[in-house]
Amino acid sequence: MSLLDSATQIHGLRGSALAFWLAQRTQPIVVVLEQAGQIDGFAQDLATFAPHKTLIKLPPRSGSPFLHTHIHDQIRLQRIQSFFALQGQDWDVLVTSVQCLLERLPPTHRLAMPHFRLSCGEELDLEKACRQLADMGYRRGDLVSEPGEFARRGGILDVFPLDADRPVRIEVEFDTIEDLRSFDAHSQRSISPIDDLDILPVREWVAGPEEIAHFAKAGGKLWNKTKSRQHFLELYARADQSGHFPGIEHWTALFFDQTQALFDLAKSAEWLFEDGDACLAQLDSLISNWQQQQEEAEHAGQIFAPLSQITHVDAQNRLMAPHRPVLVHYHLQPDRLDQSFLTRAAGQYLDDFPRFLRDWSPQLHQMAIVFALQTQAGMHQAEHLAESAGIPIKEIRFPLPAELPPGFYFAEGSLSTGFEWPDHHLLVMAESDIWPKQKGGRRKALGKKVFFSELADLKPGDFVVHKEHGIGQFLGLVDVRAGDHLFEMMALEYKGQDKLYVALDQLDQIQRLGPRDSTVHVDQLGGVSWARTKERVRKAIRELAIDLLKLYAERELIRGLTCEPDNELQWEFEQDFPFDATPDQLKACEEIKADIQQNGPPMDRVLVGDVGFGKTEVAMRFAYKLVQAGGQVAVLCPTTVLAFQHFLTFRQRFAKTPARIGWVSRFSSTSELKKLKEQVQMGELDIVIGTHRLLGKDIQFRNLAGLVIDEEQRFGVAHKEKLKETRKQVHVLSMSATPIPRTLNMAFSGMRQISVMETPPRNRMAISTNIIEFRPGLIRNAIQFELARKGQVFFIHNRVETMPEMVAELAQLVPEARIDFAHGQMDSQPLESVMVRFIKGEFDVLVASAIIENGVDIPNANTMIVNQAHMFGLGQLYQLRGRIGRSDRPAYAFLVVPPRGRMNPQARKRLAALEEFSELGAGFRIAARDMEVRGVGDLLGARQSGFVEAVGFQTYMRLLEETIAELRGQKIEDVIHCVLNLKLGAAIPKAFVESTAQRLHYYQKFARAQTKIEAEEIYTEMRDCFGQLPPAVDQLLRETQIKILAQNKRITSLDRDGSLVRMRFHPDAPLRVDQILNLIQSNPKGKITPEGILQLAGPNPADPHSYYTWLETVLQEGIHLDTEPGAQARP
Repeated sequence: MSLLDSATQIHGLRGSALAFWLAQRTQPIVVVLEQAGQIDGFAQDLATFAPHKTLIKLPPRSGSPFLHTHIHDQIRLQRIQSFFALQGQDWDVLVTSVQCLLERLPPTHRLAMPHFRLSCGEELDLEKACRQLADMGYRRGDLVSEPGEFARRGGILDVFPLDADRPVRIEVEFDTIEDLRSFDAHSQRSISPIDDLDILPVREWVAGPEEIAHFAKAGGKLWNKTKSRQHFLELYARADQSGHFPGIEHWTALFFDQTQALFDLAKSAEWLFEDGDACLAQLDSLISNWQQQQEEAEHAGQIFAPLSQITHVDAQNRLMAPHRPVLVHYHLQPDRLDQSFLTRAAGQYLDDFPRFLRDWSPQLHQMAIVFALQTQAGMHQAEHLAESAGIPIKEIRFPLPAELPPGFYFAEGSLSTGFEWPDHHLLVMAESDIWPKQKGGRRKALGKKVFFSELADLKPGDFVVHKEHGIGQFLGLVDVRAGDHLFEMMALEYKGQDKLYVALDQLDQIQRLGPRDSTVHVDQLGGVSWARTKERVRKAIRELAIDLLKLYAERELIRGLTCEPDNELQWEFEQDFPFDATPDQLKACEEIKADIQQNGPPMDRVLVGDVGFGKTEVAMRFAYKLVQAGGQVAVLCPTTVLAFQHFLTFRQRFAKTPARIGWVSRFSSTSELKKLKEQVQMGELDIVIGTHRLLGKDIQFRNLAGLVIDEEQRFGVAHKEKLKETRKQVHVLSMSATPIPRTLNMAFSGMRQISVMETPPRNRMAISTNIIEFRPGLIRNAIQFELARKGQVFFIHNRVETMPEMVAELAQLVPEARIDFAHGQMDSQPLESVMVRFIKGEFDVLVASAIIENGVDIPNANTMIVNQAHMFGLGQLYQLRGRIGRSDRPAYAFLVVPPRGRMNPQARKRLAALEEFSELGAGFRIAARDMEVRGVGDLLGARQSGFVEAVGFQTYMRLLEETIAELRGQKIEDVIHCVLNLKLGAAIPKAFVESTAQRLHYYQKFARAQTKIEAEEIYTEMRDCFGQLPPAVDQLLRETQIKILAQNKRITSLDRDGSLVRMRFHPDAPLRVDQILNLIQSNPKGKITPEGILQLAGPNPADPHSYYTWLETVLQEGIHLDTEPGAQARP
């Protein structure tokens, strides 16, 4: 007897009708689906129909017991929240999948425990709280920037709860919580107070000493005399050290005497299996696959155990327990049927609302037709179109009333699909039944400030650039005594092992050059190499700047096509966007419209934003404006693959407009190309998309008004020269996925405009990165997992000669998968053909070398397997991994390596770093060092990127600003840098801020402060982050403000000797001599030395604050300059 025989069998609930039916039931129910990927959609349907019900979503652990991979962060969070909800409150519906039935769970008192709640005014022992957070799986660090981290600094405890949008700062005085406030993870500044705080654990359960001892005992029995013993000892060591190893949750049964199943957590609930046949087939498939993986693990020397010991292979028998009500819903009618329903799936009317109205208007007198619309744009559109057809429409809310009169309604809600229920005289339509699939709104913008400065992660051996002395190698921080005080200084090594010691308040003179590289050559202290390098770069910049200024001067004499303000057609086109536009998109559109609606020179604007941030939508709105004004638009892409992607997007988006779209590529036949040329020349095509083929002389536009360029930096020199001529005459919008540094934006002020988009896609998930050894079962499982959720897989294999064998091996492993391959030695046409087919979803697994194109966006590919990953560089792996994780699905990267003993230490370290960065969500830090260089390259060309690498980004920017200003005839004053040497104890004490990275960060911020207010803001930030600051930091603030004052007076050095202070002025300082003489005469030891140094006597330095006050007064009131007219101070 099987589960299907004993259960209540139902049939006939199509579309979202099953969720609608469940919404009417009152008893708690567990809904079991075949696949984890179905959970969100079904739960969303149910939440729409029954917003008052308490709904829990429980996804299964990702992977299998034998994969030893991390459970994805988002899945882990959802499971913890689910277990917490199952134990702590009444609930109505639990939506889960078949795999969860097999999982062994720890006892209830250890599941999603411990957790705690904090409120202002409560007592809190900080030492005890830190231990408890560590027990809950939180990672301790210097700063908190990602969920699952905590940090303590004196009476300040920062924690980022796993389920919170922002981290929280807890300020404690005398063991009492004085303040709870959220803060920004990037700037580390407080945002707003909160009343109380719930902190959930980071893992389903955390292994303490008792559990680890149990694992040691169980492991000793299982693997003591097998070749799996070594693997067991490695995992035991990791568990003993950190309480965790990848995939530890799958081995729950070996850590506890007693385990339980999901059935035990939902004893009083009904159980419903959606598509019962598929559910049981999936149950059998999982058990079969895991048994095969168990055998492979045993053969490979990995830990293994009988499935009956680590999973609930008897799930069916448990479900058939007496008094457990089980329902099974069938898609195909079974032999025995207990309850039948007559419903139909709603018809599909994609992009054809008028046809929908024609089909259903006759039924309005007897049917209630309800639209579930999830976006404001959709609601406005439905209302507008219905009213245009003369059909009244009413707004209602879910849940739907029991009796709904005939009529046309819309309600805010999200459904996967609709249904018709004739017996209820009800038709429910989802937004996706009428318009293309909707995905909702967007996330808030990323913080514009990244907390970690360029020096925060500086390591000994890294290269830095000193403004005056050039490239040196960082050795570390050393203590140097000056007077009565001990000061930290930065030790740098130059050619010939010469040393330079830099005071930490002078870190504005230091910038990071980049990661350690054996090709970097250090300069010689006092030598000429640094000056020569700067001169070489200056010369190249001058050539570039002359070219740019000439181009933009010529553009000033030309008038671009002038567009009218937005009309109704533009409004309808923008309303038809299936998302709610982000603030960044709207701002970029406003900037572009302002450019093309004025009677001025052609626009030349760069639109910057990562893949998926909505650049293409902005480009389409730009294009439509020009088309309405009678112009044609060319969209230029570096590859056929990108051109094809854009063609599909434009064609779908412009389907409701009269705009005519065409595309051209090397795939175009002779007849197709001939026809396109004629259409372009006659003006019969409004928007043409293609590769550089569009730049050919044989393609003549009738009225080209606009050019959209995607990834311009990827075009060759000849094509860029052609573009240079084209951009003189038409509006140009260049799209770049590389962040452009803001300082670069400023340097080009008035020449090339830049719009920046920083709002990421909604629900974009981090990528779970796992290091695995090559085992057929692991590879098969990873691919089958992705195929089961209708996704696609990248398999990176960087040896072209063995690629056919790898394709054959994968085909044998996963015969149901459709596989093809691509590599750089293929001819361009077959290579692009393969990529286009992969984009279309015509096959499942792409075996490729590392030539995967940066710009190609394939949201459906969310698993990547990198074979021989230890052979790749860290940056290359990061770039490869960035090809996945571009949708709202969890993404998985598997780095396949040989046994760890066969890898060299550098490769192991590289892979461990990537795995760690992924886990902390800090992959940005890997790429940040190259970001500025790439930003320059995208705007100015690869040659300029090389110069940035030669002198450092800040030096390059300073030279660029100077050169452009000089060519514009502007006068730039020298930047005055004052060396302050007061020796009064100003510092960030090591005992107060133990983290070297944090001290470097704040020293550099103070050193770079340009105004007294900016210095005060840095001090306030430190006070917010660390609590009450010691006197030495107060003094650092005062000295920073004095340094700013001195630089404004063009003082280059300020030294104290006893009570005397000596000031050296810049030779060009326009001093008011009469005031200097007055100052000398009023001071008992005032004089000017033969070297031109001003000497004054101050108060007793034993009282630093009195000395600071006197010095500030001298600088503010005693020294004045005659500012030269017309001079422009350079920042």
